Amino acid sequence: MVRFPQVIRYKTVTQGEAYQNADGDWVAGDIVETEVSAECRIEPNGKGDRTPNQDGVLVEYGFTVYMPGDVVAIPFGQYVEVFEGLNIVAKGECKRFHRFQRNCQAWV
Repeated sequence: MVRFPQVIRYKTVTQGEAYQNADGDWVAGDIVETEVSAECRIEPNGKGDRTPNQDGVLVEYGFTVYMPGDVVAIPFGQYVEVFEGLNIVAKGECKRFHRFQRNCQAWV
């Protein structure tokens, strides 16, 4: 039995710092798009449970994502997709992320 049969993926977009070119004109920094992925396991929220988001408001979520403890934190509100092979099995907005001692969880 595989502990983490799925993969969660999301993209981050950051803009580099502005700089001056050789003519002394200010130029906007480059936009960098990075794809982040991690192995995971999902469980659907079949009971309609709710979890507090970062503002403390209880929100309903579609599924819980379980991941190893060394993954990069998923930002609040980040759109994520969960794949099993080439198929998308779940997608949505990250409503909460929590790092436990040995694993991480996200509520989407």
